[in-house]
Amino acid sequence: MGSVDKSFNLTGIWNGIYNYPAKYEIPESHFLATLIEFGGSFSGSIHEIMQRRGHRGVKANASVEGKRTEDLVTFVKLYDGGGLSHSVHYEGHLSLDGCEIEGHWHIPHEDPARIFAGRFLMIRRRAVKTQQTLHERFEHAAP
Repeated sequence: MGSVDKSFNLTGIWNGIYNYPAKYEIPESHFLATLIEFGGSFSGSIHEIMQRRGHRGVKANASVEGKRTEDLVTFVKLYDGGGLSHSVHYEGHLSLDGCEIEGHWHIPHEDPARIFAGRFLMIRRRAVKTQQTLHERFEHAAP
């Protein structure tokens, strides 16, 4: 098994997708992330159209702060628009080629039974078919 090239950084534009727990019957959400990494830390912004009931179709913006240690990527997304102001915690792994991050997200809550969570996938823009690749990879990934 290889390791992620230490010269990679996350700077770039990423297309992303995340899902909700199946029991809520909420469609997958797509987002666009712009990240800038320096020295293992990164920040950026995320723009998306919400799919949750009560917010469906609402444009939402969020700031992002995170860090990368080899292939482990962790960040917090803090909404600042669309009537949302909560944070979402992400943890994923960077692919060997440095162009994909796949993992899980959750919204923290004091009561473990009320933690909202799901999967996510981000693909750095590098090809014309990024959106198609995103769907294909996400559909075939294990829950």
